[in-house]
Amino acid sequence: MLTSIKIQNFAIIDEITLTLEPGMTVVTGETGAGKSLLIDTLSLVLGDRASSNMIKNGTERCTITATFDITGLPDVEQWLVINEFDDHTNHECIIYRSFSKDGRSRSSINGMPCTLQAAKDLGNLLVDIHGQHEHHSLLKSEIQRHLLDVYANNENLVVKIKQLYSTWQKIQKEFIALSEYSHEHSSKMDWLNYQLQELATTVVNTQELEKIQQEHSLLSNSENLINNCHTILDLTIENENNNIVKQLHLVKNNLGKIRAKDARIENVYQLTESAIINVTESISELRHYLEHIELSQERLEQLTAQLQNIYDLARKHKTKPEELPNIYANLQEQLKLLATSDQKLQQLATQITDCENEYHQIASQLSQTRQKAACNLNQLVTDKMQQLGMPDGKFNVKIINNNNDNGNDDGNTYSIGGKITPYGFENIEFQVSTNAGQPPQSLSKVTSGGELSRISLALQVILADKATTPTLIFDEVDVGIGGKIAEIVGTLLHELSNKNQVICVTHLPQVASRGEHHLQVDKYVAINATTSIEATANNNDNSYNSEDHHQTQWQEKQTKLKITKLKSTERIQEIARMLGGINITQRTLDHAQEMLEH
Repeated sequence: MLTSIKIQNFAIIDEITLTLEPGMTVVTGETGAGKSLLIDTLSLVLGDRASSNMIKNGTERCTITATFDITGLPDVEQWLVINEFDDHTNHECIIYRSFSKDGRSRSSINGMPCTLQAAKDLGNLLVDIHGQHEHHSLLKSEIQRHLLDVYANNENLVVKIKQLYSTWQKIQKEFIALSEYSHEHSSKMDWLNYQLQELATTVVNTQELEKIQQEHSLLSNSENLINNCHTILDLTIENENNNIVKQLHLVKNNLGKIRAKDARIENVYQLTESAIINVTESISELRHYLEHIELSQERLEQLTAQLQNIYDLARKHKTKPEELPNIYANLQEQLKLLATSDQKLQQLATQITDCENEYHQIASQLSQTRQKAACNLNQLVTDKMQQLGMPDGKFNVKIINNNNDNGNDDGNTYSIGGKITPYGFENIEFQVSTNAGQPPQSLSKVTSGGELSRISLALQVILADKATTPTLIFDEVDVGIGGKIAEIVGTLLHELSNKNQVICVTHLPQVASRGEHHLQVDKYVAINATTSIEATANNNDNSYNSEDHHQTQWQEKQTKLKITKLKSTERIQEIARMLGGINITQRTLDHAQEMLEH
């Protein structure tokens, strides 16, 4: 249950911290006082979208903190553990939300950052909010189907049906795509074989391509390489008149003459001798290299043609030459797929049949539970309608097979089976009759706004009793109701509070008097006096004189909101206000006290 909520800088709220208790809490106040702001902030902390205009004027950030006691709520505790938000300290869960003028927003669960969706998912396990305009959505067929499934406890079946439908759709798409791909089986296989044959004689892997390119480059430049080698040999040894080896020997001989007289030149002599040896060895290596340079025009032409084919195929397939092996492998896979497409199509067809059979089995179970639930819901809502001022009212759930437009009128006889949809074999239509002798018709055709509101409330009360969420919030769902009917509504809401924590925003004294706890919302105007001092400079020396100081005062008005927990005597005054309006008499006070005592 919700144990407290702290609000800072929201709308006209400076800072409010509310402690909430089990049972039924009513929230009252003048029209326009901001009774629903409490519900709005709770919706925000539980994942609703926020906007900067929600932040109190003159402030930069709004923060909301909601604290819940999750004792005896295994689903909530399991969700926290699975999603790693469990603090392992106590049975308390704290959800925090902040958003600022610059658009930044932050949420956390038990101090750990979370997404808005995570806060919303957790909020769905903790709080069920019924808004004052919720009855308008009751006219939608999908909402009616959802409400029936909620009453029938069909959650698992509905999830399974959606999963089966999604699987069936996926297999169907794959089957259709493969069928279209296999349509011109023979011609496609010929085309693939031709492309594979073309690639098979040409495609090489990356390493082989690099070797071909290197060999081609070498052959293309072999003549220049040979000429360069001969030039080097001529310079180093083959020129009889002047070559490097001959010159080095002359240097060595002259150094030998110097060494005979001065041993300090020994190192220079040795280095020169090593140079002669190194040059001689390099000449030998160069001659060996020259002997193995291949000068083959035929091989060059062969490599040129091979590379040209590779580049042409790469352009044809709009890829790089090194990617051609991947193209080849892909075409092989396509050919393999075509070769086995008949077998694959048969497998897919079998999977489709199996999926449809399982879908039919689950959808049939869903249809049966809807049938049974519809009969019970018909009687329960009919009883509630008659309690709520429609003595001849009758409610009927019409179940319509989606194969045709015909459905039963009483919800008792029904032929199971229909089209595969994400929600089962049937559409649901809520029907009512509000006058004796009138056959049930669609809600949208026969109900006024007030009647629709009461039918919506009846459904909410019935479904809330089935709900597993610990906190139920009703935001002025009693609009358009008064007198005896309002007293019945109060009784119904109070009955719910025996099982759940109920928070009800109401304008009806009959409902407010049934609460065990009472919060009063007031909107008031605060006046802040502001003073400024202006000094006038002396014309002669620019100095300031105390006699020249002027004080200016103005008043700044600001609308604020407060929420008060009412005590017994204060509750009498508030109920009397709701009963008597401006002029509250002793009789009104007595009536208010009597309602509270009752």
